[in-house]
Amino acid sequence: MEGEGGAPPDNFSYNGVISAFGRAGRWEEAVALLRQLAAGEVAHGGEALSPDLVSYTAAISACAEAGRAAEAAALLEELRSSGLPLSILPFSKAIAAAAKAGEWRVACATLRQVSSLQLRHNALTTNLVLRACDAAGEPAAALSALLPLLRESAAAGVASPADEETLELVPHLLLRAAEAAEVAEAVEGAEGAGVWSAEDAAQLRRALGRVEAQTAAAAARRAAKIKRDAEDELALA
Repeated sequence: MEGEGGAPPDNFSYNGVISAFGRAGRWEEAVALLRQLAAGEVAHGGEALSPDLVSYTAAISACAEAGRAAEAAALLEELRSSGLPLSILPFSKAIAAAAKAGEWRVACATLRQVSSLQLRHNALTTNLVLRACDAAGEPAAALSALLPLLRESAAAGVASPADEETLELVPHLLLRAAEAAEVAEAVEGAEGAGVWSAEDAAQLRRALGRVEAQTAAAAARRAAKIKRDAEDELALA
């Protein structure tokens, strides 16, 4: 493999190839190339190259595109053990892989890792987990994953990792969770029903008030920007 102009390829070049493999659905080749980097089998300027955060993220993304949850989770664990600096992105990709494969427990566990590592959550990752749990018929698990995120962001004084889609998903999840709770009460000895209590629901609704204010403010900023841009175009006409 040669870089631009016949120069030996560097990390940037190899990361680009890993990403290209992922977009083409060739996840196995993406992971194999990452393995070559990790094994020190690739050199640049006489020195062995090593995978970086982008390398791992690209390989995990390739697995996500193919719905290979186990492989994505293994790569994420390898990244965590590597000592490389972390970001939310590889975790989001691993959650996407789990969601695509129907592995809602893995998605929830990965979301908890983000919190334990004190990385910044985002709405995209939150919604992936909510949809994965919903698709698996586990609305209480979805709500149980969401509520701590809203509490943490409020306590830290940062933007909630939720958006308009979250606000649309929650009423549906609350309804399904309430139905599941009724079934659990009616079936003696029901196990694993994932009961979501009325108190939990009340706490969640209060926490969502902050999200509603946040999304309304964001919408107002977007509207103001659109108005300013239109006024600037008129002034230049």
